[in-house]
Amino acid sequence: MPADLGSFRYDGSLTTAPYTEGVKWNVLVEPLFMAGANITAFEALFDGPHGNTRELQALNGRVILTDVSGFVGSVPEPETYVLMLAGLAALRVAARHRKAV
Repeated sequence: MPADLGSFRYDGSLTTAPYTEGVKWNVLVEPLFMAGANITAFEALFDGPHGNTRELQALNGRVILTDVSGFVGSVPEPETYVLMLAGLAALRVAARHRKAV
């Protein structure tokens, strides 16, 4: 995990069917760096009919909370999407690492 655990947090929904709401997203600000083989393995998890099939959603009034200094107001949607993907990748890698240990 990165040294800086600053994050963005918001209520959302699953990105795979049945797209149910009630998911609390926590997206770390500091990116994690992974080997190419790890990225390929992560992408393989989302291939096929059970992959990440949800289109980018509008904020629809959601409030994004953060403990990162310098942010005032809402986070623009494109940046939120990129941070969400980075956070998902980090969580998946951390979960696999924890299972392997």
